[in-house]
Amino acid sequence: MPLNTTQPFGSAIQATGNATIDWLKAHGRSVGAHDTAVHVAMVVDDAAAFVVEAVRSGVRTRAIADFWADFPEGSRFFHGVLSPHVPREKSAAAVAFALQKVGLPYADSFELPSPSHERYYCSSLVDYAYRSALQQTLVFTEVGFPLMFVPKSFWEDYYRKMNQSLPHVSGSNPTLLLHSSRVRYSQLVEDGSIFAPTG
Repeated sequence: MPLNTTQPFGSAIQATGNATIDWLKAHGRSVGAHDTAVHVAMVVDDAAAFVVEAVRSGVRTRAIADFWADFPEGSRFFHGVLSPHVPREKSAAAVAFALQKVGLPYADSFELPSPSHERYYCSSLVDYAYRSALQQTLVFTEVGFPLMFVPKSFWEDYYRKMNQSLPHVSGSNPTLLLHSSRVRYSQLVEDGSIFAPTG
């Protein structure tokens, strides 16, 4: 199931998205719309109509129709394409990377994936898939993004339940990818057709 923004975890992801927009603006990124995102997945193949995603139960594939059905009515979906154009073989390599991770657990503590402890959260799966395919340290930002935890009280309690403290690491989140200067987006309607280009 995707995040429900009326529940504490989903609400915290949305609040973190708002803080991310502030961070982007502070780092010179022009943010047109104040849109936040709570999830990101990778389309495996437009013709096959399924996605690969990291959700709290782990990395999985999902039919796009089922993926859409999981979200509440009124949700908006965006399809992003890296810009400048990424050759088809590089996009295919990113998809292959993500598909190889199916079955791995979710990164509950939002840690960096490592060979001895390989886990992914939604945006890190997409981020690391493209890092691997493009052989780049950073793909969606020009500088490392320090993970933000807003509201702090929620996240302190979240980590306390795992006997951990708030980490100080770089990473990503759905809103960061949504507002990346490297991605061109189109808004989609639920049948997958393009509804309107976004700025």
